[in-house]
Amino acid sequence: MTPDPKKAKPAEDFLDDWMELNIAQGYLHPDTTAEGLRKRCLRDAKLAGISSRLIEEVVVDLELAITDELAARKTRAALAGKTA
Repeated sequence: MTPDPKKAKPAEDFLDDWMELNIAQGYLHPDTTAEGLRKRCLRDAKLAGISSRLIEEVVVDLELAITDELAARKTRAALAGKTA
């Protein structure tokens, strides 16, 4: 089911900002898992007034989206000569 674009925009903006702050730029403990980040994202979304249902409608598979962002972070770090 495709979410209503007006309702989806805040969820999309939240996810973009959350991924950037918590994965792309944020400190991650080496043992951090995609499942743990998914739970934290959904908790933070709830605190921001965005339902987990809407988040899951926007990205379909939140854990996979987080896994992809973690992989991109590692690639960027490797290209920069750093560890993720």
